[in-house]
Amino acid sequence: MSFNHKKQNVLSILLTLECMVLLTFIALCFSSELFFGVIFLSVGACEAAVGLGCLVGLIRLAGQSSIGLVE
Repeated sequence: MSFNHKKQNVLSILLTLECMVLLTFIALCFSSELFFGVIFLSVGACEAAVGLGCLVGLIRLAGQSSIGLVE
């Protein structure tokens, strides 16, 4: 997985990170650590909200959401 593409969209990076969070949640649930899985899922939901808030701020500031603006 590479995040250093010049024209990659920030939303696709956020979706990739959310998929990794969900896979970790599923692994925690299968290992019978349901309590830690629920806590991890709630932290992942907060992380998604912060990421989308940053994306909205980036779009309002620059008018587009390409990763080249972050550099």
